[in-house]
Amino acid sequence: VKMKHLPGWLLMTFALWQGLNVADGFLVSSAQKLFSLQASRGLHFNKQTRMPQKFVTQAKLGAIIFACDGVLVDSERDGHRVALNAAMKEVRPDLECSVEEYGRLLQVRGEEKLSRLWEEMGWDGMNMDLAIQIYNRKSEIFTKMLEEKKLPIRPGVLSLVDEAIAAGIPLAVCSSNTQRNVELIIESMGPARAKHFSIFAGGRVVNRKPSPDIYDLCKGSLSLHSEDVVIVEDDLVGLQAAKAAHCACLITKSTYSVNDDFKTADLVVDDLEKGEIDLNAISRLPLSMVGINA
Repeated sequence: VKMKHLPGWLLMTFALWQGLNVADGFLVSSAQKLFSLQASRGLHFNKQTRMPQKFVTQAKLGAIIFACDGVLVDSERDGHRVALNAAMKEVRPDLECSVEEYGRLLQVRGEEKLSRLWEEMGWDGMNMDLAIQIYNRKSEIFTKMLEEKKLPIRPGVLSLVDEAIAAGIPLAVCSSNTQRNVELIIESMGPARAKHFSIFAGGRVVNRKPSPDIYDLCKGSLSLHSEDVVIVEDDLVGLQAAKAAHCACLITKSTYSVNDDFKTADLVVDDLEKGEIDLNAISRLPLSMVGINA
């Protein structure tokens, strides 16, 4: 049958049918090309739903910010307690402060409570005047220990720092300790590592942790976004400061913080080595990564 002899309505129906076939072929072909292109870029489509199963992100780790005491070194147990014992031996050779006793001292404030604790620990004859003398000497001995690099860096810290340096990830330390003491601890890692750290310490801010001020100063100075930062802390006060700064927080427990409540932390480990915290692990913690690749 010749097309010119067909009724007009039939010709229109035929043309419409042909057009739909062409359009459908075009759409199918285009979709196939799109799926092929996206697959080459790392996106995979389920054959039934034609929906992406997993998206890959290039969100980056903006910086790792470490607290100092308790994180880089277990300074209370390995530094201040050791220095206290050395200072006491100069005036009271019969006294020695154990790891457990030093933890109790850290929890007590006020002359009356201290006197009661000294009595419980058998420190007969200890009084505030003698305690102040010992404390001042302890500070001198502690600084000398830092200068002589006698405080061991905590397990897992150096390997994480080395990975971050190799990857070009900015490093910083935020601490209420003195600038000089923090510098000495950083320098004990070796000059090749120390030169990569930005230090925010001492009286740089008025409000100490749990205020976020020291972390906010660090972020502003280094042009960091909160959601791209991971803060490494060891105690509840530090965790509160990190969260008030709107950053992800990794807790590496120290000797005297094991019983703190860390329920708001993003990750809690006994130490970086035992927790197998490498750059890959810590890169999953920034808040900018939440919900990605879930």
